[in-house]
Amino acid sequence: MNTFARLFRLQRGAALPLALILMGVGATLTIPVLSGVTNSLLVSRQSDLGTSDGFAATAGLEDAIWELLYDDFEASEIPNENDTFNYQLGDPVNGSTVDVTVTNKGIIIASDDFESNTWSGGTGWLGSWSPMGMTNVHGGEQPYQGGYHVRIRGSSGSIKRSLDLSAQSDLRLQFWARVKNFEAGDEAEIRISDDGINWTVLHTWTPVDSDDTYYYHDIDLSPYTMSSQFYIWFDAIATNNGDKFFIDVVQIVRKPLFEVVIVTDDSTTTALVIIDNGVASIYSLTHS
Repeated sequence: MNTFARLFRLQRGAALPLALILMGVGATLTIPVLSGVTNSLLVSRQSDLGTSDGFAATAGLEDAIWELLYDDFEASEIPNENDTFNYQLGDPVNGSTVDVTVTNKGIIIASDDFESNTWSGGTGWLGSWSPMGMTNVHGGEQPYQGGYHVRIRGSSGSIKRSLDLSAQSDLRLQFWARVKNFEAGDEAEIRISDDGINWTVLHTWTPVDSDDTYYYHDIDLSPYTMSSQFYIWFDAIATNNGDKFFIDVVQIVRKPLFEVVIVTDDSTTTALVIIDNGVASIYSLTHS
């Protein structure tokens, strides 16, 4: 089994490095890996490389990273820790079928999917959500996931919760949100604070966003100060009770980490891929 660490970084729009060195038994084998990316991902499905199987594994890994970076694969197929998605490349590569399995390995620090139908559900928090105004854990109106989500209505609805992030870094805030019936002057916000006094607005929803559709939000928290009582606050200011702001599946995670397993006719390749602000970094790679 071959093992590699901190091999390369891929940024959107950039060409990938030309080669990785695979250390074989008693020999050094060089295989061009993740090279020549175009809009069609691979210029050719055939190769005269020294190992056709190595090229097949390369094609599968390329395809998985492309999906993670450009096709919103994380949000649509594997949004939660340990979610797994399996697919096969449409065409054989050098005569070999290529099966790809991608697993979300992001480490969840705190989460709540509201399936407890209470304000105290989830894990990793210091206490319960603090609701205000016309706010409830709601079992109707099509939650994004499961049977419950949060519904905030009217002019003063909000939920707030805190957690200890004093020993954490490189975190992301992820959640699904939906806006319905917002009119001129209506808005909702997500805010954070490291002291419960001074607040930073991370995102604002307005009538432009009011299409009654859930959207995934993934916000980098690394620019902000972490603390032993770090607050998250969803707040809505609307004109009537028919104006609604929905929230589902809230979680704090370390920067996204994915396990990509490529199985060809003759080998298995496993990579750990970190995605951070449009950049893919392979942390480790094994080929056997």
